[in-house]
Amino acid sequence: MRNLLITSIVASLFAFTPVHDKNKDFQLMSASKQTTFGGVSGSPVTTQYRIKIKALRSFTLVTDSIFAENRIDRFSIVKDSFHMVDTFRLKKGKTVEIIMELKTESEMGGGNYQVKIPGSRVTKPPFSTDQGLVIRYFGGKCNYLIVKQVQKKPDILMP
Repeated sequence: MRNLLITSIVASLFAFTPVHDKNKDFQLMSASKQTTFGGVSGSPVTTQYRIKIKALRSFTLVTDSIFAENRIDRFSIVKDSFHMVDTFRLKKGKTVEIIMELKTESEMGGGNYQVKIPGSRVTKPPFSTDQGLVIRYFGGKCNYLIVKQVQKKPDILMP
């Protein structure tokens, strides 16, 4: 009985492995964010994130979600200047760009018949980052890419 207890404790300790900062799938090239404040009443505030990454090995990248500012939303991969995709075949050394937009909830006026357009969901990220973001994806050895530093570009104020 005692050996069974010790074996189960050791097995449970090895089951919980720590998260490593080193990602085996990607090398981060750059990360930036820019906030746009709409000029029309009821328009949402949008923060756009652009992340450039370089593949460290060949695999198929399938998008899932990005956590930033205690919100979650989906992201897309820029295939070319006209197409954005959710699945992309990467070769070792290829650089790709990821785009994601966080939006606040917006309300259009109309008295009792107001239309609410939902924004990005509020949720806690799986890993804590001070001002960074966490990218969750499928298809690689690591399923998370943690970005600790994000460059902030000037805000855009619509007239």
